[in-house]
Amino acid sequence: MPRNRAEPRRERLLNPKDVADMFGYEPKTVIGWARKGRLPYIRTPGGQYRFRPADVDDLLSVIGDESDELPENATRACR
Repeated sequence: MPRNRAEPRRERLLNPKDVADMFGYEPKTVIGWARKGRLPYIRTPGGQYRFRPADVDDLLSVIGDESDELPENATRACR
């Protein structure tokens, strides 16, 4: 008889480029935010940075609420 087990849903994690595109910055700036503790991150077994969408949304709301909208050492993406 098959069992109906609820499988835990895996949240899609964002890579530095995904986050950078959301903010309009370069991916290396996003990695810098992570290293400085401004954005929580997860390291993959291969050493890559990944970010939870909820953490990125939190940072977006904080930046929108502050008068200084750019975290320090931010590099804008050239478009």
